[in-house]
Amino acid sequence: MKKLLGIIILVFLLNPFSYAGAYNLTKDEIKNLIIEYDQQLSKIYSQNFSDEEKENKILEVCNQFFSKEDSWWELNFDNNIDTKYEKLSEECKTQHLDLMKQLSNKLDAVRDKADIYDISDKTRLKKILEICEDFENANIQYNWFSQVKLNQGIGFDRYCGKIKEKSAITADAEFALIKELDIKKFNLKYFKSKTFELDFSKFEPDFNKCIIDLETVKSIDYKKILQTCNVKKFYTNEYTTYGKQGFEETEWSASSDLSSRWIIILDHYYADVNKDNYLDLVIKILAEGSYSGPSTAHEIIITSKTKGIFKILE
Repeated sequence: MKKLLGIIILVFLLNPFSYAGAYNLTKDEIKNLIIEYDQQLSKIYSQNFSDEEKENKILEVCNQFFSKEDSWWELNFDNNIDTKYEKLSEECKTQHLDLMKQLSNKLDAVRDKADIYDISDKTRLKKILEICEDFENANIQYNWFSQVKLNQGIGFDRYCGKIKEKSAITADAEFALIKELDIKKFNLKYFKSKTFELDFSKFEPDFNKCIIDLETVKSIDYKKILQTCNVKKFYTNEYTTYGKQGFEETEWSASSDLSSRWIIILDHYYADVNKDNYLDLVIKILAEGSYSGPSTAHEIIITSKTKGIFKILE
């Protein structure tokens, strides 16, 4: 096996045309592309375009560059080509960063500051979807950015995905009994889904106190849950794909590290999820903590088909 690997490496080193990057380009072809893109940028800068025209033309070149670039920096070019490559990559990163900043500013100006996932205003929703379409079409290569900017790019992408998902779900239903459930006094006993559950059943909580305001509370740690519900212990049952796949039941008490675990409330909205003509309350949460494993998102759906009776939709 080692001998075979050595032969493959030797063939690659002896053959300068064997580079199997994007589109199976040879090293000379990549070199020519770098020169071509550099010349195109120089030509754009030398002509009397408006700022908007210049930006669009530069982005056209950069999109071509990013669509073909595949670890070109690993190739050993002469200093002249290396300089052109570095200049090209930095220019294109700057252009994409500026574009993402522009789109982020537009998005912040449009969406509701109090609830960024609110889509009740159809005019606002239309503008948000247009910005998200611009973001998608721009194909911004945020994987080239620093970790902070990378996270912003991923956040932008996820936000647009959630908005599209919400806008595609109908909020029209003949029966809206679920709206009798007071979300300003939302009972934590309803924090149950197919993949996550807060279980108080063994510890007789005070459900009159075990409430939060879904409209204002954005996160709650396990210590606060213990105090709010006036219990000595509670369980979480969570389905996880990290490590051993399956449900994991954990007991939490005053002796546990409660402040290191919390629930983030990402969003809540009304929709007829299962198309039965009864409106449902959908709550998106994220089970978080100060640990190395990935965060897990869960969807809670509560429905009502009888006045004053609310059930988890399985």
